[in-house]
Amino acid sequence: MAWVTGASAGIGRAAAAALAREGASVALSARRLGPLEEAAEAIAGASGARCVAVPLDVADAGAIAPAHAAVEAQLGPVDVLVSNAGGPPPGLFLNLDEDALRAAYEITLRSAWGLARAVAPGMAARGRGSLVFVTSWSTKEVIEGLLLSNSLRAAVVGFAKTLSKELGPRGIRVACVAPGKIDTARSRALDEAAAARAGR
Repeated sequence: MAWVTGASAGIGRAAAAALAREGASVALSARRLGPLEEAAEAIAGASGARCVAVPLDVADAGAIAPAHAAVEAQLGPVDVLVSNAGGPPPGLFLNLDEDALRAAYEITLRSAWGLARAVAPGMAARGRGSLVFVTSWSTKEVIEGLLLSNSLRAAVVGFAKTLSKELGPRGIRVACVAPGKIDTARSRALDEAAAARAGR
């Protein structure tokens, strides 16, 4: 069974669909229930896999445990976690404040920590599982105007690499996926922001 966050659109929805095509039951999570339910129904219809919609705002630390309980109540133990969240907003250092940093931390690094913390104990007890963290190609070369994402997605990579050392001997695989430029709503929004900054 796979649990995919940020699954109502974009990369998360594509990941959920791919896992369903491979025969996995899939729990899809995202903030907005309507698009989430539509995605779960469409993926189930196309793949024949069992898919359920479990609403979750990954930036809300207190919401992860109840969502995890709901996922397991409907589909059983999580074998694969795909930790995927929308990125922090664009911005330059001199224009960003502590509140922006804190919000970026919550949605990017703290959400990855919280999701892994929810599922890893069960995986370790069973001696198997996979943790997949969706990051960005900015972890290889920073992207202008994306200070918060550049900083915190790199932190997720460090977190994941450390988990691979700690949890690998327990049968848990840990990986990061660093997508390049993909036509998603977030990519379009970032392009629009860059165009506005450049005045062209």
